[in-house]
Amino acid sequence: MSTLVSINTKHPKERVWFLRDLNRKIDNCPFCKAKGNKLQHILGGGAIDNPDYFFVLINPTYRNITSDPNHRGLRIPFMGVSNFWRVLVESGFLPKKIYSTTEKGIWDQNDILTVANALKEAGLYLTNLVKCCSKDAAPPSVAAIKSHTQILKEEIWITDPKLIITFGLLPFQALVGRSIKLSAHLKSARVGNINVFKTIPIGRVTYKVFPTFFPVGRGRPKESIELLKYLRQNPIKS
Repeated sequence: MSTLVSINTKHPKERVWFLRDLNRKIDNCPFCKAKGNKLQHILGGGAIDNPDYFFVLINPTYRNITSDPNHRGLRIPFMGVSNFWRVLVESGFLPKKIYSTTEKGIWDQNDILTVANALKEAGLYLTNLVKCCSKDAAPPSVAAIKSHTQILKEEIWITDPKLIITFGLLPFQALVGRSIKLSAHLKSARVGNINVFKTIPIGRVTYKVFPTFFPVGRGRPKESIELLKYLRQNPIKS
């Protein structure tokens, strides 16, 4: 990982350069080439300079409008998909005014930029464990997870987040190296115990991780919001 060299002291513009290089690597993904997958990879986006919160989901699907092969511009998770943004608003991470954009039936380029800017203003960075976009909500393969975990670690090192929030078990397991019972984690939070974990060392650094439930589809959005609210009410000290 050649990028893992004193990145925390870098100028924000250099973070942009490192991320561009990383995104080129992602777009040359051998898994998608082997499968003939024409959907575009969904990259990370938002605040890239020491974000307050670094959200990690699992993998994108065709429902993200920026996965379209003809799309040009930003490619960020959940573009054009309303339900995820409700989770961030209801848990207090984004202002309610963003609903005027995210609740639209059809998004355009201006809407994508509006949401991307809202993430930056709130100090949030949003990405997926696996950037390959699929035609359904099936979990990614073990091989893809292994390969993209290395990419995710570089992404974390470049952005240097204060706290990582993982949605679902797969991102948590990939970064922390073990599993967790999210129901027990929620039960603990309900009595005031906000448990934070540490990543496997990335370079020589460990990062704080707060897990929550997957927020959409077959996940548990209500419980995800509940956990995130507890986190907002009890901020993690640096």
